[in-house]
Amino acid sequence: MILAEWSCELPERLLDDFFQFAEQKLKPFYESYGCKRYALFIPVEKRYFAYQIEAKKTKYTEQILFSTIEDFERFLERVRRDPHAKEMTDSYRKKFRVKSVSFKTLTQKV
Repeated sequence: MILAEWSCELPERLLDDFFQFAEQKLKPFYESYGCKRYALFIPVEKRYFAYQIEAKKTKYTEQILFSTIEDFERFLERVRRDPHAKEMTDSYRKKFRVKSVSFKTLTQKV
């Protein structure tokens, strides 16, 4: 399995709009472009360890899951070529003013 994960920070006043956008637009978009699962996570406001850095409540994490790295690469290529996809992904910067983006691609080891 391949898991692509990114975390972003956005202005607090746009959080609710973004969550609605993610549910209504992003999830169907990513799944229609070949990901097996799209998930959005927000921080739980709880500290478990003294050395834990508290997560900002305006930071969220998105994950998209694929069966293989080839499926993920096909997804990326398809998104790069499609103007509708570019419009959708540009909304992160334009509409929601995301910042502090970190991105990881992870593979599962059994």
